[in-house]
Amino acid sequence: MEITTKTTISEIVRFNFKSVEVFEKYGIDFCCGGKKTLASVCETKNLNFEDIQNDLKNFLFVNDIFSEWDERFLIDYIVNVHHSFLKKELPVIQERIDKVYMKHSEKYPEIIKIKEVFTGLKKELEDHTNKEETILFPYIKKLRDCADTNSDFQLPPFGTIDNPIKVMEREHTDAGNALEELKALTKNFKIEDSYCNTHGVTYKELENLYKDLHIHIHLENNILFPKAIALENELTNKNKPQQEVCSCSL
Repeated sequence: MEITTKTTISEIVRFNFKSVEVFEKYGIDFCCGGKKTLASVCETKNLNFEDIQNDLKNFLFVNDIFSEWDERFLIDYIVNVHHSFLKKELPVIQERIDKVYMKHSEKYPEIIKIKEVFTGLKKELEDHTNKEETILFPYIKKLRDCADTNSDFQLPPFGTIDNPIKVMEREHTDAGNALEELKALTKNFKIEDSYCNTHGVTYKELENLYKDLHIHIHLENNILFPKAIALENELTNKNKPQQEVCSCSL
């Protein structure tokens, strides 16, 4: 893969996900900001394009396996790995933050804002994953079923898949902004010597959430969603004029 001034961050990460190590090194958003070109981000952040280009060379020879998976397999991976992570960790982190807030908010007033931001983020992520698992993901799987069985399909009540995807991407951006706020409030998840064990563990868990959610959003924004849009377009063009509606319709 050759990186030019027109290459987007998502194109690089789709080619080899391990390239995120370079983007994390330079503080470049590779999930919500993936549609931007690397050159434009370097200009905005006053980074040297050639330096990052050289750092990325080690990752540009082997393709990323995620891009090779079909939509169903990728969805199952996202749900079983990243959605499961959220369902397990969000209540645990909330409980720890509440404990630190009750015992140490006078000494560490930043925990007040951390509690507020995280509580909102938790609610948003729970609603978000539920919409994906009950509406968007089943539709994408049915698109793949129709393609594999060479069947016709009918657009669902929400219209084309662009509509729910745009909603999901906006919510991803909101989640990403909340994560960045948590990162700033915790001073990059720095654990002070004066913190109690619960306080320190809370910051470590927030850091793990930060890292996992960035990967999660990347897989959806930069790999799954473009695949799903292309699949629906292919089926729409193939099935014009629309004939008998198959069982793949919602």
